[in-house]
Amino acid sequence: MANEDRTADRSVIRFGRRILSIASVRSSTSLLQWVSILWLGHRPRLFPRAWWVCGISAVHRFEEDTLIRRPQFASAEISNQPRMNDRIRISPVRVVDSDGEMLGELDTDKAREIAKDQGMDLVEVSPDARPPVCRIMDYGKAQYEKQKKQRNSAKTHAIQVKQIRLRAKTGQHDIDVKVRKAREFLAKKDKVKINVLFRGRENAHHERGREMLVHIIEALEDAAVVEQPPRMESRRAMSTVLAPIH
Repeated sequence: MANEDRTADRSVIRFGRRILSIASVRSSTSLLQWVSILWLGHRPRLFPRAWWVCGISAVHRFEEDTLIRRPQFASAEISNQPRMNDRIRISPVRVVDSDGEMLGELDTDKAREIAKDQGMDLVEVSPDARPPVCRIMDYGKAQYEKQKKQRNSAKTHAIQVKQIRLRAKTGQHDIDVKVRKAREFLAKKDKVKINVLFRGRENAHHERGREMLVHIIEALEDAAVVEQPPRMESRRAMSTVLAPIH
């Protein structure tokens, strides 16, 4: 009977370890680990060693997760920033002042003192050079200006080319509507491509399409410049491109 208990105990231990190994592939101290501990905890007298092994393994993996893995992420965040001030260990360094003038090779402590006297930071800008190149600068202000520039560039309007289509037989009222629409596009700093399409017998009256485009260009001369003059793009279309006045 004792041998049967020991055999069952060993099988449960192997089962618990298997659950822990599967769980650790996905995530340390995952739900499967704690479920296995709770399941075995209901029978501590039957499987004392199995419960103990699963508990110790889970605690060990939890310690790995909190004490080893998390600092790796923190060090990765730090490594994204350049070394500066007391983090610069190499000496001497080649120093550039805040005005961009080269001060030459200086002892690192001396360079830090110069930066401190100016109320600025000593920032390593070229770590692969020998000796490394450091610059005296206000790092916080430089980062703020960089982020501000990135935000402004993100807000910059992406210029698009808006299409307006006309027919050779389009009436003056409809042309005026298209002109107002083109003016709206130009006000939003978009380019406008105006196309006059010809079908059937309209191909014999290309001069009509040119007159329409010239009329539209004259109507929008206060808001646009001609980027592409009227020309035939195919046997059935004549177009012009207008760009907004900056």
